Amino acid sequence: MSNVSPSQRPYNALKRAFGWVVFVCVGLLFCGCPPAETIKKQEVIAPKSQLYKRARLFNGLLRWKAYQRAKPYVSTKHRASFMLKWEGQRGKMRITGYSIRDVTFEGEGKRAVVLVSQQRYTLPSVTVKSVLLQQLWESKQGLWFYKGEKKKTPTKVSPTPSKTTSSSKTAPPKTRPAKP
Repeated sequence: MSNVSPSQRPYNALKRAFGWVVFVCVGLLFCGCPPAETIKKQEVIAPKSQLYKRARLFNGLLRWKAYQRAKPYVSTKHRASFMLKWEGQRGKMRITGYSIRDVTFEGEGKRAVVLVSQQRYTLPSVTVKSVLLQQLWESKQGLWFYKGEKKKTPTKVSPTPSKTTSSSKTAPPKTRPAKP
């Protein structure tokens, strides 16, 4: 027989069980976690599917002049200039519509260019113009953030020809007779 009193037996069993639980948890911790150095070096790249959703929400907020609500979509480095630009245009420019035309990823998927077509007018004019913008986005901490935009220079299009006529129906050019 053991020299442990009956009142101490449950305490000893509990102590042993706790020891095993701690041992198993520590073992799982070391087996399941990579070293801290590799965690710091790994940069989380945001999913590409998330960019389309964030760009659509961001442009919708711009359309409805919800600039404060759009601010979290802008990278912290560019927020001040973003707010100055858009708050300054609050009463002047109106966006009547937009569509996301294309998304191009660059730099191992860390940067992207979103091609956006905006229909807008600037007061006092009420003529709606379609503007093609290249919005620059970057992936940081697993999310996509807006960096800025630039207008895409339109490609030169040859003027549309006027009504064409067949060569058989055209009259020869009129010439003045030379003076004698």
